Amino acid sequence: MKRAGTVLAQAGRFLWLEALSCLFPACVFLGLAVAKVVPLPIPRYDALLVYCLVLTFGFWALRLETWREVLVIFAFHLVGLGLELFKVHIGAWSYPGDAWTKVAGVPLFAGFMYASVGSYICQAWRRFDLRVSSYRPIPSTIVALAIYANFYTHYWLPDARWLLALLLILVLRRCLVHFTVGPRRYRMPLSMTFVLIGAFLWAAENAATFLDAWRYPNQTSVWRVVHADKLGAWALLVSLSFVLVASIKSQEGRLYHVHDTHPKPDDDRGRRCHRGHMQIRQVDVFDDAEFERFYEVTERAEAFERPHHSSWSLDEAKLEFRRHDPTERGEAWAAYDGGTMVGGASLWLPLLDNLTKCWGKVGVDPDHRRRGIGAALIAQIVTRVEEEGRTTMVTESAYPLHRRQDHPYRRFAEANGFTVAIDEILRVLPLPVDPAMLQTLAIQAAPHHTAYPIESFVNDLPDRLLASYCALRNQLGVDAPTGDVDFEPESMTPQLWLERIAEEKQLGRTRFTTVAIDETGNVVAYTDLILPPPPSRDVWQWGTLVHRNQRGHRLGMAVKARNLEQLMAADSGRVRVLTCNAETNHYMVDINVRLGFEAIEVCPMMELRIENAVGALTEQRAQVSAATT
Repeated sequence: MKRAGTVLAQAGRFLWLEALSCLFPACVFLGLAVAKVVPLPIPRYDALLVYCLVLTFGFWALRLETWREVLVIFAFHLVGLGLELFKVHIGAWSYPGDAWTKVAGVPLFAGFMYASVGSYICQAWRRFDLRVSSYRPIPSTIVALAIYANFYTHYWLPDARWLLALLLILVLRRCLVHFTVGPRRYRMPLSMTFVLIGAFLWAAENAATFLDAWRYPNQTSVWRVVHADKLGAWALLVSLSFVLVASIKSQEGRLYHVHDTHPKPDDDRGRRCHRGHMQIRQVDVFDDAEFERFYEVTERAEAFERPHHSSWSLDEAKLEFRRHDPTERGEAWAAYDGGTMVGGASLWLPLLDNLTKCWGKVGVDPDHRRRGIGAALIAQIVTRVEEEGRTTMVTESAYPLHRRQDHPYRRFAEANGFTVAIDEILRVLPLPVDPAMLQTLAIQAAPHHTAYPIESFVNDLPDRLLASYCALRNQLGVDAPTGDVDFEPESMTPQLWLERIAEEKQLGRTRFTTVAIDETGNVVAYTDLILPPPPSRDVWQWGTLVHRNQRGHRLGMAVKARNLEQLMAADSGRVRVLTCNAETNHYMVDINVRLGFEAIEVCPMMELRIENAVGALTEQRAQVSAATT
């Protein structure tokens, strides 16, 4: 009896959440019913259009939907409207009655029938705390677009709906949707949810045709139940609906599933590591409070026992995670112990180049270390990397020079499958720099590059240099020593660069750039100094590179000395410059030493080959109790 009562209570909660999620479509159907029986001063379809617009913005004003979800609803409206225009044109169905807002026989209101699907998915996502696991966004999007195209093309080409349905099942074969009802968390195959939602939409379509929203040819004289084939069509169309919503939820940090870890009752190591129930979930980077806590935790981890640590500001971190960047996508993940965030991880996925690689970073609050939290975060990140189809994860660490062989950070990384690809050395240059020393170094280099003018700029580069500057900058990962990691050239373009500079200005950053130019007017050497916004008093030395065909002219020293002179002339009040170079990059290291940089830390670049990590992390995924720091 108790179990039956629990099942009934859960069923009641589920139905209530479903009803709340259907609020927008319910209001649309209510409008259809009222418009059918109540005399209106304007044509029925026009009144329904006004009603649905008011409804949409009313939901936004009442905070029932976010502005991003409103954009999704309008995207559904356009997708549906395009399909309606085509279907009415070929006579698949029709809209009885006149309207001022009819286009090619289709009232503009019709798109809101599809928008209702978008609202339902958005509402259900929030109310059920919905997440997905093993979701593959790129192939899923391709199949969903093919399904949408087939709704048009099957009138002239063979109907591929069943082949596409099979392909969709294949792509989503491992994908689960996780949702919460009351105190319990459930999961089911994502493909099954498409079928269930399709069945619901088929029932709703019957109600809509009964209310004369539209009519199929066989319903012209008398209403009949919509053919069951439409159920399958709706189930397929839901895949496109899901892809649209998932793209928004990914930006909000609410796409991927909650990773729960429960230590075994008889496993003392598990109790020691977790102290009860721990969760790992994606951080909503647009939630200020949640992201600020993520920033605090990861900064505490980064700065722990590192007196020379230089950090980004909170505003810089927010922009980095929130911006829409066509070159890379970032994700933030956090570990929670009893509701308290105790660790964080960031994941960066290149989108235009180096598509087999990703960059990851894991940090645990110093007060919560040695409990398996770091290993749990790595296991979750590796799962995401696998889902994205990447084969190599790159990360960096930092520890004292004299502990490079046995520091706990290195031992922790190696215990979790990472290997050191190359050791880089962090160096610091105290400011101000002696102007006479810079002038001497510049004069010594000058006779070797008389054919190469040296020019300096603040923030903006002239248009004539943008293309060659970006081309040279794209080679940095290829030409600079990277040990066992082989990088491809990057894909920065002048337009993307201008967008990046605009963002830096918005943040209050200042960029000093000095370049060397050859006789054709192309940039053949460059160096960048970045001044983060106050209250930071640091300067970051970012990229420096000389074109491989132009080396031997002391252009590296020439551009770096001139850029430091430019920095000194700006009287910025900064106290130090930080730079990092592979210790095997002897030419650049020699330049830095001559400029006065002093080594303070080793910052190894480490890599994890995902195919080698799967077996090593199996136990961590099951118990999240791997070796700790």
